[in-house]
Amino acid sequence: MKKKTHLYIFLVLIILTIIAALVPFIWASKYAYPWADDFGYGANPHLIFRSTGSVFAAIGAAFARTVEAYLTWQGTYTSCFLMALQPGVFSVKLYHLTGAMMITAMFVSYYILFNSILRKVFKASKTITWCIFLLTTFISIEGVDGKAEAFTWFNSAVHYTFGHALLMVFLGLTFLYMQDTEQKRPLLNCILISILGLLAAGVNNITVFGGLLTLIIFIGCSMLYLTIWGKRNYKIVFRILPMTITYIIGTVINLTAIGNKKRMVLVTDKTNGLFVTAKNAFVLSNAFIQRHFSLVTLAFILITCILTWYMITQEEVLKNVDFKFPLPGLITFISYCLLSALYAPSTYLDASTEITIGYINGNLGVRRVANCVYFAFILLLVLNIFYYCAWLYKKNFNYHNSILGTSIVCISVVMTILSIKSQIIETPGKYLTSASISDLSLSTAQYYGYQMALNFQILETDDAVVTVSPIAVDPFVLYPRDASDWKEGVRTYYGKDEVNYDHEPYF
Repeated sequence: MKKKTHLYIFLVLIILTIIAALVPFIWASKYAYPWADDFGYGANPHLIFRSTGSVFAAIGAAFARTVEAYLTWQGTYTSCFLMALQPGVFSVKLYHLTGAMMITAMFVSYYILFNSILRKVFKASKTITWCIFLLTTFISIEGVDGKAEAFTWFNSAVHYTFGHALLMVFLGLTFLYMQDTEQKRPLLNCILISILGLLAAGVNNITVFGGLLTLIIFIGCSMLYLTIWGKRNYKIVFRILPMTITYIIGTVINLTAIGNKKRMVLVTDKTNGLFVTAKNAFVLSNAFIQRHFSLVTLAFILITCILTWYMITQEEVLKNVDFKFPLPGLITFISYCLLSALYAPSTYLDASTEITIGYINGNLGVRRVANCVYFAFILLLVLNIFYYCAWLYKKNFNYHNSILGTSIVCISVVMTILSIKSQIIETPGKYLTSASISDLSLSTAQYYGYQMALNFQILETDDAVVTVSPIAVDPFVLYPRDASDWKEGVRTYYGKDEVNYDHEPYF
């Protein structure tokens, strides 16, 4: 009972910390406005909704925009449809909720993932499942490189963050379906998960590629294990073939789009070979890990180790599990290769063959990509922690000391606080919460919202030619950069003859 009390207290502290940490961001995110590609993709649905007032007509226009994008620019059919229906299509006020929407998507998807695997497959308690789920989600949200790209700029957020969330739900339900042989309506569940897989395969190429590799590696390792150590009962793996095949079909539809080929001609006339692509991807992965492995990351690892070890030794979640958890070093190597592979699309398209500091900084500076890699990095850490703990347990090492565990958690928390304090003094935008507090305290978020509100009042007038003001601030959690699409996209979006700037925006 005493051990459970410690867990309950820790869970309550995590919940209170998350609520307190997210309040500044939710407050700052209400100043978000449509920007750049939001206008280009949402133009026709917005005009149709304004003229008809029909949501269904706007949805129809979004489908048409998706087909157009597939034929002319990119094959990410799920993302394109959602981007064409960005909240501002219906009301600018709805767009202010983008940050809350994306944060919710992360929490819901990670809950489904961890609840499916820890709670339903391994029969862990609700308390320990919630502790690990919340801790993982929290550090994933706080540590992203591009805050605006991840949460408040809808076009980017739905393409990458929501796309990642879709994949997590799909993988969680797929692994649960494989293990749950006594479920009701298995055919219906298989169909629904397969449809979800088709949707998850229609997002950004990095997430889709990572999902494809995850499924292939999982099925391959499972088959190998059953051949060497198992009873060669392959039926359990065959159970997830329908949704895997559906996901592969969606991936092929995405990657072989006519628009992708046309876009390639415009973006680059030269690509790298397999060897250079792989080599450069490993280089970027190494640099990424070095930049993102900090005392906060170490503290997260230590706390997750304690929680996982408690779950395995005290709740005995592996007591009736026959899996031997062999070759943990191989799992770490595969994880490293998988993380590196996420940079392969970028290194394939970048014709640079020479590795320089500029090359590394340039690629790691693409924040949308870095966000996807960071999400995978944290999840792979959790996977390896669980696997190593399970391997030790299967080797009959089950020592547990609650005092030692509590001490390590306390030390990790103190280490985290001290580390964050020093980091945010040097770099206020390092974490989502500190970035939000900085934006609010310096009034950059408020002024951004003020300037955007004035511009939108001008744009919503009946004047055919309008002049809008440049954005004079650059908040961490809002997005005034890359404005090349602003003028043309906004002109079409509001049906203007011309949209002018006094001068180019500041960034």
